[in-house]
Amino acid sequence: DLICWGSNSYKQTKVPGKWFDFWDALGLGAFVTKGHWTAVSVGEQHTCGITSTKELACWGRGDSGQTAPPPNMRWKMVASGRRHSCGVTTGGNLWCWG
Repeated sequence: DLICWGSNSYKQTKVPGKWFDFWDALGLGAFVTKGHWTAVSVGEQHTCGITSTKELACWGRGDSGQTAPPPNMRWKMVASGRRHSCGVTTGGNLWCWG
């Protein structure tokens, strides 16, 4: 499971998938999703994570494109910065966006 907490002004702690809304109702800013995550990286106001199926999901503030990774790729590494993210595909190619 992946659990995120802290400021949620841009939904950067709201992990994609099925989360338990009672955390939000309590104002804790923490969300839980069932699933397998193999990597996670936190930027200034966005978060990216890689699933066990090598898919990459990014969420939170995306006004610079930092939450829009190239589609239809498999990932092995991700790093998030202030308003950008970078990842390495399973084929060894480096991509950056934002």
